[in-house]
Amino acid sequence: MGAPSLWASIRRIFFPSTLPDFQAKHEKFCQEGESLRKELQREIDQVRALLQQLDSERSALVDSGCSPHDFAENLRVHSVLKSHFENVKVELAQAKDKYRTAACYQESGYRGVPDWAEKSLAKYADLCDSIGTASVFGAGITYTTIFSAPRGNLSLMCWSFALFDVGFIIAMLVQTILKWASRLPLPEKQFATTRYWDLVIDTALIIAFGSASVAIFLLNLTIFQLVFPEPAQDTVQLNTPPAPSAIFSISILAGSIFTVVVILILSNWADGPKRARRHDATTIEWDRYA
Repeated sequence: MGAPSLWASIRRIFFPSTLPDFQAKHEKFCQEGESLRKELQREIDQVRALLQQLDSERSALVDSGCSPHDFAENLRVHSVLKSHFENVKVELAQAKDKYRTAACYQESGYRGVPDWAEKSLAKYADLCDSIGTASVFGAGITYTTIFSAPRGNLSLMCWSFALFDVGFIIAMLVQTILKWASRLPLPEKQFATTRYWDLVIDTALIIAFGSASVAIFLLNLTIFQLVFPEPAQDTVQLNTPPAPSAIFSISILAGSIFTVVVILILSNWADGPKRARRHDATTIEWDRYA
C-alpha cells in the first residue's frame, strides 16, 4: 500500500471530517440551513415590524382616551405575536445548529463535541464517582498506614498508594473533561470521530478501575504476609525502594496535565478566530425585540 492510499485510510478512520465527501455533505446542509435561516429571519423581521406598529397604535390609543375593549384587543394581538416572535427566534437558533452539525450527526450520531460529552457524562458519571471515591478512601488509609504501621510490607503499601492515585487522577480527569466539554458552544470546526473518543474513555476507565483493584489486592497481600502470633522479627518491611511507585504516580499526574493542555489547545483551534467574541460586533443598541 502506497503512502497516499495509507494516508487516505488514516484520514477516513481518524479524520473523516477532513474528507471531500464529508465536506461536500457539510456544505450542502449548510446551504439548506442558510435558506431556512433567511426565511425565518424574514418572518422575524415582519413580526417585529408588526409588534412595533402595535406599540405605536397602543400609545395612540392611550393618548386618545380609547375604550378598555380596544386597548385589551391591542394587548391580546400583541401577546399572540410576541409569543410567535419568540418561538421563531428559538427555531432560528436551533436550525442554525441543526444544519451545521447534520453531516457530523450522520457520520457519528452526535451533533458535535458538546452533544457527545453531555451523553458520555451521563453514561460514565456514576462509574467515575465510584472509582474516585474508592481511590480517595484507599489512598487516605494507605498513606496513614505507611507512616504509622508497626509491622507489614511498606513496599506493597507504597505501590497501593500510587495505584490509588492513578485511579483517582484518571477518574477525575475523565469526569472533568466531559463536564467541561458538555458546556462548550459548538466549535467552528467539525469533529466526526467520537466513536474513537468513546474507546479512549473506555480504555482510561478500565485502567483506573484496574489500578484501584490492584491497589486493593496489594493491601490484602500485606495482610497475608503478617505472621500470627507476632514474633520479634515481624516488623516493618521495606524490601524495595519507594521511589519507583512515587515516580509512577507523578508521571500519571504529569500525563493528565499534558492531556488537559492538549485539549485546551485543540479547543481554541477548533473554535476559530472568533472565540474571543461571542456577540455581534456592530453598534449595540437597546431593542425590546432584539
